[in-house]
Amino acid sequence: MLNDQIEKLTKDLNREIDDGVADVTYTDAVKIVQDRFLYHLIKITPKGDVHLKKDEAFADFEEGEILSIPPLENYPEGLSLKISRIEEKQDSLIIQTEEPKLEEVFSELNLDFEKSVQPEDLVLEEGIEVEMIPIEEPNQTASLQSFLSETEFSLKKYLFTFDKSLLEYEGDDSLASLRLDGEFLLEGPTLSVKVDYSNILLKEGSISLSGKQNASLRLRGDVAADYERSIKLATIKLPVKNAFSAEVVLSMKITASGEGYVEVKLVEDATINAEVQIFGYKNKEGHIEYAKSDVGLGESLKTEIKPINYDFTGRATAGPTLDLDIKYNQLGLVSSENSAGVEGRIWRNEAGEPCFKYRDYITSEIVWKFIVYEEFSIIPEDYNEDNWSKRSCLNTGDPDEDQEDPVEPELFWKKTEIGVPSEVKIGPEGNLYYTESGGTFVSLTPAGEQRWERKRPIFYRSPVVTEVGEIFAQNSEGVMAYDLDGEPLWTSPVTFEVGRINSGHMAMMDDLLIVPVTSAFWEDRGSSVYAVTKDGDIAWEANLLPEGDPSISSVEVSGDQIFIVSEGSLYKINAQGEVETLLKDHYLSGKPAVAEDGTVYVISSLRYKLYAVSPETQNNEEPLWSVSTDYLFSNDTEPRVSPKGEIYLNGANKITIVNPKTKQIEASYGVEYKTFPVMFDDAGNSYVASSDSMTDTSSIVVFDNEHKRLISYVSEGVKGRLGGPLTLAGDGVVYSPGINLFAVKFYDIND
Repeated sequence: MLNDQIEKLTKDLNREIDDGVADVTYTDAVKIVQDRFLYHLIKITPKGDVHLKKDEAFADFEEGEILSIPPLENYPEGLSLKISRIEEKQDSLIIQTEEPKLEEVFSELNLDFEKSVQPEDLVLEEGIEVEMIPIEEPNQTASLQSFLSETEFSLKKYLFTFDKSLLEYEGDDSLASLRLDGEFLLEGPTLSVKVDYSNILLKEGSISLSGKQNASLRLRGDVAADYERSIKLATIKLPVKNAFSAEVVLSMKITASGEGYVEVKLVEDATINAEVQIFGYKNKEGHIEYAKSDVGLGESLKTEIKPINYDFTGRATAGPTLDLDIKYNQLGLVSSENSAGVEGRIWRNEAGEPCFKYRDYITSEIVWKFIVYEEFSIIPEDYNEDNWSKRSCLNTGDPDEDQEDPVEPELFWKKTEIGVPSEVKIGPEGNLYYTESGGTFVSLTPAGEQRWERKRPIFYRSPVVTEVGEIFAQNSEGVMAYDLDGEPLWTSPVTFEVGRINSGHMAMMDDLLIVPVTSAFWEDRGSSVYAVTKDGDIAWEANLLPEGDPSISSVEVSGDQIFIVSEGSLYKINAQGEVETLLKDHYLSGKPAVAEDGTVYVISSLRYKLYAVSPETQNNEEPLWSVSTDYLFSNDTEPRVSPKGEIYLNGANKITIVNPKTKQIEASYGVEYKTFPVMFDDAGNSYVASSDSMTDTSSIVVFDNEHKRLISYVSEGVKGRLGGPLTLAGDGVVYSPGINLFAVKFYDIND
C-alpha cells in the first residue's frame, strides 16, 4: 500500500514538474501544424524549403506566417520556419522559408526547471569507467530514500576513472603522444533555469549551478603542437514542453600547448554554488534596459599542479566543463558555458632552468539570445585576474631571481573604456582613432594619452581614416566627417533611405566613401551600397535586394571594384554603381577578400567552406573551387590573403591556411577557442589574436611565412582579455581591442 502511494506521488510530482516548466503565448503569426500537414509533407530541404502535396487546408498560408513543426526524423528538435514565398506547382506546394527571430514567434514565455545528472544520462568514451555512489542521508527512512532516488532531484556522486590515450601522432619530423590517467569525483551537478518574458520585456532571468568535484589526474607524453580535447562524460536531454528542449553536456577538457616531454599531476577540490539574475526595466525615457544582480560564488576551490618529470616549455590545463543550451525547436534561446579546473605553465629562465607556476580557474558565462542578445558572467570579473601561485624554478635558491627575457613581448599600455573598443585606425600623423561600444568616439596618442573624445551623438563601429586626414564615422544620426582634431567637416550627417549601417564596415574607393546599408526588420526595404563624396553628397545607390531586412557584410574594395556579401550571396559593384551577382545562394557570410590575380575568396560559415570565385563570373551557381574547413564563425571569420598569396581563415580553436595553387589546406595553427582575422606585417609574418573564456587566457601569437611559431604574448584574466581585429603600428606595437584597448610591444621579430 505504501509503495503504491509512493509510486503515485512520484508520478504526480513528475507530471507537475513537466506542466510547470514551460508556458508560452504565441504571436498571431504562428501556425502550429496539425497531422494533416505531416501527412501531406513530402520533404524539407536543407535550405528550409517545405514541399507539400496540394490540399485545400493549405490555401490560407501567407507570407510572414511562422510554421511550428513537431520533431521529425531528420529534425529531432522540431522546426520553426517563417514563410518567405509560396510557389504552386501542378500537384504540390513549395514553401520557401527563413529562420524567424524568437520575438516573432512568441510574446510571452515562462520557463522554470531544475535538473541534476542521472545515471541514464551518462555517455562514456573508451578508456573511461564510472562508478555511481549514492549520497547517504542519515535521517531518511528506507521508503523515503527509495522515493527520492526516483525523482529528478536526487543527487549522486560519480567517480570517473581515466586510463585513456588522448593523442597518438607520427609525422615526417615529429612524434607526439599524450595520455591521461587518474580519478575525477563529481557530486551533482544541479542546474536551475528560470526565464520570464512578457510583451518583449525580460522581466526576470536566472541560471544557477551547484555541485562539488575533486580530481587527481596525471597528464604525460610528448607534445609537439597545440592540443585540445573535450571528453564527453554525460549528456542530459530534457524535453520541456511546447516545443522547448534543454540539453546539458558535461565534459572533461584537457589542453596542452608547447613542445617536449611533460608529466604533471593535476589536483583539484572545489565546491561550486553560483547564480546570476538578469532583470529588465524601463528607464525614464521609456527605453528597456537590463541589469545583473549580485553574484553568489562557490565556497571553495583549491588546485595544485605538480611537475613530475619534464623537458618542456608551454602550458597544460585540465578541468570539467558544463554547457547548457535551451531551444525552442531549432532556435537558440539561452546558452551557458561553465568550467572549473587547474592550469599550469612551464618555461625556462635566463639560466636555462625550468620554472613553473599554476593557478585555478572558474568561468561561467550566459548568453541570452532573445530580446537581450547579451552575455553576462556569473563569476566576478577580477576572480581569475591575479590568482597565480608563486613561481618557482628548479635548482635556484630564490624563485624571484629569475627574470623575464628582455626580448619577450610586453604590455606597453592599457586603456580602460566604458565599453568594448572597436578596431583601431591609425591616422597619417600616427595618432589612434576608434569607437567603443558605450558610444564614445576616441583619439589617443601612440603613447596611449587621450587627445579628445566625442560622446554625442552615439557612435558605432570602427571609423574610416584617409591618408589626407579625413575621418568618417557612423553615429546614431547617420554618417559624419571629422578632421583629425575631432571637428565636424560637414554641417549635417548623411542619411540613407534604405536604412543604416547595421553590421558591415565602410571603406574608401578613391575619393568616394562606400557605405553598406540594410533595412530594419520592420521597414522591409532590403539592402543597398551607397557612394558618398567627401562633400557629403550621395553619388549613387547600388541596390542589392529590394525588400526584407537582409544581412550585409563589410565592404571590400579592389581597384575600382567593390565586393560585398548580402543575404548569403556575393555581389560585385563597379565605380558607376552597377551591380553583378557573382555567386548566389551559397549561405555566404562575412567580408570577402580579393587576391592579386583578382580571385575573390569568401566563406560559408554554415557549410564550413572557403569558396574561390572569379570576378568575371555573373549569375554563376558554382565557384571556381572550394575547400572544406572546420568550424567557422558566422560574424567574425574573414578570409585574409597573405603576401605569399595564401588564404588564412580564423575559425574555432585554429587558424587554417589554404594554398590556392594546390586548392588544399597547407597548415593550421592551434590557438585559443575564439579567434580573430589574421594580420600581416611587411615581412609576411602573421599575427593571430585569440581568447578562451574557459581559462580566461588570451594571446597574440606570431608565425613566420613558413608557418613556424616565432613568439607569443599571453594575457590572463577577464580584465586582460585580448581581442581583434589587430592593428599593427609598424614599430613592433600591436593594438588589440579586447575587454580594454591594449598596446603590446614586440621586439626584434624579424631578426
